Amino acid sequence: MNFPHIDTFSRIGHCIRAPQAIAAYPMESFKKKTLNIFGSLGQEWLDNLPCLIQTLSHQWGLFDLHPIDAPSFNYVLTGLQGSTPIVLKVGLHYDELTREAAALHIYKGFGAVEIRANDPAKGAILLERMMPGTTLKSLFPDHTSDSLKLVCALMKRLHEAPISSPNTFPTLHQWLSDLEKDGPLAPHYLDRARYLKKQLFESHVQPVLLHGDLHFENILLHDTEWVAIDPKGILGDPLADIWPFIREPAIEIPQLAEILNQDPTRIRDWCFVQVSSAAKWNLETNLDTRQLLKFLGKLDQMY
Repeated sequence: MNFPHIDTFSRIGHCIRAPQAIAAYPMESFKKKTLNIFGSLGQEWLDNLPCLIQTLSHQWGLFDLHPIDAPSFNYVLTGLQGSTPIVLKVGLHYDELTREAAALHIYKGFGAVEIRANDPAKGAILLERMMPGTTLKSLFPDHTSDSLKLVCALMKRLHEAPISSPNTFPTLHQWLSDLEKDGPLAPHYLDRARYLKKQLFESHVQPVLLHGDLHFENILLHDTEWVAIDPKGILGDPLADIWPFIREPAIEIPQLAEILNQDPTRIRDWCFVQVSSAAKWNLETNLDTRQLLKFLGKLDQMY
């Protein structure tokens, strides 16, 4: 992962912190995540964040910016560009934001949010805002079966996008390479994940551009269409994109296998490998891993 050089912040320049451009500082949970991952570099970025937001506001003609209630690994604001509702996303994960922008360009017309501009040097992406922006999570628990069908249809549509610049994106093999290193995840989980990963990669499947984080809160309603946001951009087996939208694997994996006409064992195995990788990363970066470990335990019971 490429982190910005410390001079990046000084090049933003000295700015007047206009109150109309900056509605609030990041929430405590966002600050904590930033500091856990980036340390002193994260603190300097946080200190310069108001100036960065004002610079981008002038650069792209943005106003009425307000941070969302619960940002995750990036700082996200809603606002306007002219009369158009927009979302401004900034962060220190420069590589990931660059890949997200590239993935959104490829996904154009295939069910993803529209990207309006990006500035890789500042770690910034400007997006169309989904309106009304209701998440697919709103259909739970009353319409779980319908939700699974909707997300499968959207996933298949995303996977149909032609990959014009494959060298921009990591392969799934590269993405999961950290599983080969010992770490804080329980050894029996790591051993099984490594074994399954080896087995899965031995079968040759035509790679697609995976979203990589297709959970229900990353699927929003725009007018009457469900649209994906926040892609990671990874090249790999289409079934590796399934794990983020599963809640009860013993029940939902057979349902998904039927909807997609795929082998439930292969879906289960990809879920185990992907969740193990995500849990290991969260443990290494001191992030909350309770839900991932709970999910991993449910998958473990299926073997």
